[in-house]
Amino acid sequence: MVRDPRPEKASMRLNELKMARQIGVSGCLHIIDYYDAMICDQNNELCIFMELMNTTIKEFYECFHQMKEIPPGTIDRFLCHLSHAIASALEFLANLGYLHGDVKPSNVLINNGAVIKLCDLGTCCEIDENGTAKGSFGSTSAYYSPELVDIPPKPRTIQGDMWAMGITLVEVADGKHPCPKSQEYEQFSAIQLWEPKVPETIRLPPLRKLISCLLSREPKQRPQSYAEIHHMLNTQNLANKLPDDDLTFVNRVINMKSSYPTTS
Repeated sequence: MVRDPRPEKASMRLNELKMARQIGVSGCLHIIDYYDAMICDQNNELCIFMELMNTTIKEFYECFHQMKEIPPGTIDRFLCHLSHAIASALEFLANLGYLHGDVKPSNVLINNGAVIKLCDLGTCCEIDENGTAKGSFGSTSAYYSPELVDIPPKPRTIQGDMWAMGITLVEVADGKHPCPKSQEYEQFSAIQLWEPKVPETIRLPPLRKLISCLLSREPKQRPQSYAEIHHMLNTQNLANKLPDDDLTFVNRVINMKSSYPTTS
């Protein structure tokens, strides 16, 4: 990554370097492993060496939404698997005293073993005992929770990450962000006006209930812990591997990805 002279970008890169050094090979299946870092003086780049994955969840869903046939129930099961992975990663960070701050499909990676990992820890913020951030780094406005676009904005908490997780699940299910805008001020207005709806394509009742809860406009109405999310889907003991048929689906999407046009 090129060293950006803008102060906010430089702070994020230094923060990611700090998190990489702290986490390293974390032992958490759903956080990307960091191996080493160096600054290459020849081309002025900060190089962070991390685990190799196949693609992002954004590219993954863009591909499978172009497929003609998907076996019934496959997407619901995949969304449960994705929910478990994201919640497990965020729970791991919270136990270390951090929230992520920029949960979105392009910051979630998947490999051909259907292992899902959260990456881009440059926006992580320390939290207090109540789960409230002690500071903040720049994040993506399209995934801001309603309380963050209030005037004045309320403090960032782990419930903000939960809202972003809900948006991510809806986006994967629908193949698009539910209320995208090109300008930040338009995005903030869209978030304030948007009435969250669970896509009809999601059929599994516990999954529908979870997404509805994650997208509650009031933070206090969202889950108060990641253990609560696991309990809602009964995923605490979920196997790390999908059933064989669903694993075949994941591999098919990854293998076909280069054949389909995707957006950046």
